[in-house]
Amino acid sequence: MLTLLPLAFAAEPAHYHPDRVAQSSALFARYAEGLGPSFEAAQRGLTDLSRSLEDLERAVLLLGDRGGDGLSAWASSQRRTLTHQYLQTQAHISLLEEDSAAIFMAALEAALAAHGDREIVECAGPSSVMSLLGPGGRQKSASCEGESLNAALAAHIDDNRALAADVDEILALPWPELGLEPAEQQAVELTGTDGYVQLAALANALFDPELDKMADNLEGMLRPFEDAIADGDAAALAEAEAVRERYELALAEAGSRILDASAKALKKGPEIGVCANPEELGGCAGEDRTDEILPVLSANKKVRSALD
Repeated sequence: MLTLLPLAFAAEPAHYHPDRVAQSSALFARYAEGLGPSFEAAQRGLTDLSRSLEDLERAVLLLGDRGGDGLSAWASSQRRTLTHQYLQTQAHISLLEEDSAAIFMAALEAALAAHGDREIVECAGPSSVMSLLGPGGRQKSASCEGESLNAALAAHIDDNRALAADVDEILALPWPELGLEPAEQQAVELTGTDGYVQLAALANALFDPELDKMADNLEGMLRPFEDAIADGDAAALAEAEAVRERYELALAEAGSRILDASAKALKKGPEIGVCANPEELGGCAGEDRTDEILPVLSANKKVRSALD
């Protein structure tokens, strides 16, 4: 019996769960805390820039031919710049994910190898942190019998100097810069150009539900073409472009009604234009009088009746 005891202990099963290992690891916590602010800043930056650009693009479409080629070109250049920055950020995040998976999987393998005399199973179940980092070929079990090795594996990972150096290197990598270079644009005349109203704000105040409905309808109409376009179907692309063109014409018609009604309401008032360029992107030449003029137009019954 004494001879068989070591074999019995060696065969005692053990288990671990990748998420629990990660939650117990001080090094993994430092890694997550170090990357967190950068992820959040990138997400917040892209969201804010996208919102400003959407306001610009919607305003350009509302203006139609009144905006001129220069404003349309400005909006297109801004879209290209933001798309490039978005792709750079996505590539950076993908690289971080690949590097993270590689180094932490190697560290977890090394920690598991230190307990190689045990029968170790990975606990099956929901996993949101390190499920992709664990060894894919290891046996999984829903019962998780035997001793939990989560804390021991985490301690082994935290003692891994090579991993700590890799973490420091990843955290030190610079993130792609985000930002659109502001440039002042010309306001489009309504009754003059001494001051201006932001067109996005005006449209949202007067016509927001209808504009949102039009955008939702566009997405729904374009969705059936997505797979075919991805496969290179020229006919599907042409149909989608036709749908988009009809949407742009409808938006220009809505914009024309907004602008004409607003111009009539301001005929005996201050000389005002409309600005398609958000303040975050440089605004327009002249004084921004949106806060002063917008309530006047919003309360004008003739303006509202013209949009019904």
